[in-house]
Amino acid sequence: TGGEALLIHKYEKTALLDCGQAFCGNEMVKNLKEALDGRHLDYILVSHSHYDHIGALSVTLDSFPDTVVVGSEKAFLVFKSDGARKLIKKLAEDARDLYSDSTEEIKTANMRIDRIVREGDRIDLGGGFINVLETKGHTNCCLTYVLEPDSIMFLSESTGVLEGDQEVHSAILTGYRDSLDSALKCRNYGAKTLVCPHYGLIPEFFDNFTELAVKEKDLVSSWYKKGLTDEEVLNEYVSHFWTKERNTQQPYEAFVENAKATVRILKDA
Repeated sequence: TGGEALLIHKYEKTALLDCGQAFCGNEMVKNLKEALDGRHLDYILVSHSHYDHIGALSVTLDSFPDTVVVGSEKAFLVFKSDGARKLIKKLAEDARDLYSDSTEEIKTANMRIDRIVREGDRIDLGGGFINVLETKGHTNCCLTYVLEPDSIMFLSESTGVLEGDQEVHSAILTGYRDSLDSALKCRNYGAKTLVCPHYGLIPEFFDNFTELAVKEKDLVSSWYKKGLTDEEVLNEYVSHFWTKERNTQQPYEAFVENAKATVRILKDA
């Protein structure tokens, strides 16, 4: 429920990949300071602009104001939008109220991207570097980062999320074809190690993701072929995919919002 926050500190420069949920941001920053042990935090790498990945960005920047925040051009525009920050705040509050006893205000005012990166860009870490891949599908701002020469790929949610040891969740919200293309791109890169969002180290699973995405599209299409309305299809989708186990990682309200986007995308896929 804490979201994503992974520290890369092998080389001269340090990088935090995402910063997790807002409600546990202070605890994350405390852990981060202990892990850095006096070192400077050089970069925050934004995988995408969803509340469970960057909710604690404001809190992190309060403690590390000189850190360079890296992300896509789309994420840059999202953080500039009052409406987008308002939605991030609302979803972060829902998660806070569900998963914690905190009543602390959620901050979003100083969310920012300092350095816009694109496909093929490199982020120098001094002795190592990070390659940037654009991987749309979950959002239009999703980036995949690859730590080199270690060949560790930090996947975005555009290529799915592993839930438990076997179940893959497609997480397609903005583009069916974009997600399949992102999976193919990541597979063809040939990284030695994969890190899946909300899970951790995983074996090769791109074929499983692609198979699931096609099945999910066919399922949504079958409901429409039966003459169901958009609302009825959404209800079928939620009934089919929502589980109590998923509630331990995502509030129901956030799942339904994502489901609306998924159904809309798969309807036209």
